[in-house]
Amino acid sequence: MLALVDGDPLLYTAAWGKATPGDAKAHLRWLVNDIVESTIPDDYLIAMGSRDSSQNFRVGFFPFYKKSPSRMASKSKLQPWFNELKDELVSLPNVFECNGFEADDQLRIWASEAALAEDPFVVCSIDKDLDAIPGLHLNTKKKEFYKVTKAYSDWFFWKQVLMGDSVDNIPGIFKLGPKTADKILAAGSNWEEYEALTVAVYKEKHGDEWWDYLMANARLLHIWRHYDDHFELNKSKYI
Repeated sequence: MLALVDGDPLLYTAAWGKATPGDAKAHLRWLVNDIVESTIPDDYLIAMGSRDSSQNFRVGFFPFYKKSPSRMASKSKLQPWFNELKDELVSLPNVFECNGFEADDQLRIWASEAALAEDPFVVCSIDKDLDAIPGLHLNTKKKEFYKVTKAYSDWFFWKQVLMGDSVDNIPGIFKLGPKTADKILAAGSNWEEYEALTVAVYKEKHGDEWWDYLMANARLLHIWRHYDDHFELNKSKYI
C-alpha cells in the first residue's frame, strides 16, 4: 500500500493555536507519523504546494483564484513563522514541493500512476476536492476510510463546474447551488452526459460566451492526471 499524503492541510493544522514555531514543527512531525500509523503503508509520498503561490498556473489565468474573503481572512491570522513550517515539511523524507501547480495535482498524478501499475494506494487528506481522484481515501481528521468510484469522481467534477467553489473563489454559474446542480446532473449517468448537461446550462446562462465561462471554471477545477494535463473540451460537438 502506497500512502499519498496531502501536506498542505497538515501545515495549517500544525500551526493552529501554537505559540512557537518549535511547538508547531513538533506537531507537524506527529501528524505525519499519525497518518503513517493509520495507513501502515509499504511507502508514502507527501505533496506540498509551492512556497510561492503566485507561480501556480491557475493564478496565471485567474488572478483572484483562492482569494475569497474567508480564505484571505484566515491567512491574515497565520503566525509570522508559518513559512518555517513549510521548510520543516520539505526537510522530511518523501516530500515533494509542487512548483507551478498544486499538491492536488501531484497527488492525482501519483494515484494515476499507481492505478495504471495496479499498485494499491490510499489518498490521505481532509480536502473534499480530492474526491475527484478515484480510489481508496482516508479522511485524516475523522480517521475514516472510504472509496471514490470513477462514476462519483466524474459526477463530482461536473457538479463543481456548475456550482463553482466559494472557498477557492471559483464562480461557477451565478446563484446555482448544490441542490440545483444535483437535479441537473440526475438526468445523466456518465462523463459524456454530465458534460452535455453542463454545457446546456452554460449556454442558457451565458449565450455566445458560454465557452469562455465554462472553460475558465473547468480549467481551475480540473486536477491533473499527468503533468501539463490541462482541461480540454471538444467545442465542435456543441456548435
